[in-house]
Amino acid sequence: MRHTAILAALVGLSLHACTKETAAPTVDPTPKGVAAAAKDEAKPGSTPGTRDDVDEDGVVRRGAPLSATKGVSVAEALTNVAELDGKPVKVRGTVGKICEKKGCWFVLQEGDENIRITAKDYGFVVPAKSVGMNATVEGELSVKTLSEEDREHLAAEGAAVEDSREVAIVASGLEMTKKEG
Repeated sequence: MRHTAILAALVGLSLHACTKETAAPTVDPTPKGVAAAAKDEAKPGSTPGTRDDVDEDGVVRRGAPLSATKGVSVAEALTNVAELDGKPVKVRGTVGKICEKKGCWFVLQEGDENIRITAKDYGFVVPAKSVGMNATVEGELSVKTLSEEDREHLAAEGAAVEDSREVAIVASGLEMTKKEG
């Protein structure tokens, strides 16, 4: 008798569960990270193999699209570095030196003034022939002291490291265009 009551209760619950509409769970068969890597592979400049890719209009675009804000020159950013340290900025200048090995950093310059640019989370690289191009970058500006090891590493990649104090921007996005004329 007791077994019959338990069996009846289970059957009743099963029937109730079968009539209730539920969405079937969706399972992504793609291993985590593979889809993200495939997506990044398609983006120009997201890997050293796509380093020299340029958009159809001739503009080099990397990372997130730039905002509509005007931005400042390299000289203006350096003049106001104390107020801008740790803040998001949009800065324009000319591409000076670049990382010759992978394109993982470059120097944005105006005359003798410069700021070293790296990509947020190493999310993009710049073209091998970008020296001399006009560039606008957006990201977080910071002032930091380089260790001797960092200075040696940068020098080995072609950077002119004259001081242990560095002004840098970790860029979330950038655009580069060829100089006119």
